[in-house]
Amino acid sequence: MMFEPIPLSLALAHTPEAANPRSAIDRAPARGFQWVQLDATQRGVRPRELDGSARRDLAASVSRADVQLSGLDLMIPSGEFTNSETVDRAVAAVLSAVDLLGDLMRLNAAGVGSAVSLILPKDVDPLVVESMQAAADRAGVLIADHAIQPNRWTAIGLDPAMQLAAGFDPVALASQDRLVTARLSDASEIGRVPVGLGGLSVLEFGVALSTASYRHAVVVDVRGLPDPVTGIELAQRAWAQMTLPE
Repeated sequence: MMFEPIPLSLALAHTPEAANPRSAIDRAPARGFQWVQLDATQRGVRPRELDGSARRDLAASVSRADVQLSGLDLMIPSGEFTNSETVDRAVAAVLSAVDLLGDLMRLNAAGVGSAVSLILPKDVDPLVVESMQAAADRAGVLIADHAIQPNRWTAIGLDPAMQLAAGFDPVALASQDRLVTARLSDASEIGRVPVGLGGLSVLEFGVALSTASYRHAVVVDVRGLPDPVTGIELAQRAWAQMTLPE
């Protein structure tokens, strides 16, 4: 039988409309998506650039397009969280993204369980993570660490392409208790490739997520692909064609 238990979200930062986030939001339904993922480092989405009115306008753009926000990406270099010259700025960026996502949730633009996705280094100071996690708890949002070996203080984000490149099996990792956001991406020996052309078994990945009661949208991530439009279409096709054994 057909297996479509989990909706797809589209990471808008890597689409052809990426330079204009609002246009990318408007375009998402035509691409077949009811969920979108925004990049908090992009112009027009950066929290420090958005006052209360601008945040309401962004939420209205999401509502008019009839989509929901699955979360925010904040993929700043992980080393900034351990460098004494940059750690304060990095933490401030996370706190701002958390605040923005909390506002968007209160404005009904983001779904329950939405997360700020980032990558933390293994040697990050626990006190740094504690301060960010406390802010996330107050805002009612999640922080998801997409590192190959996530820290033990936050929720987990899973990027199959990263795990495959490091020699790990994303299917086995899909049942982690703290997993709150997963990507749909793929990789081969040459790096990131369209879904279905690398080492990811989409069927096994989807079944593992469903079996583990994964409760959020899976984010289609086409970063690093030379043809993002084809990458999006192949990811959608692979996800839609999943079947469970009789």
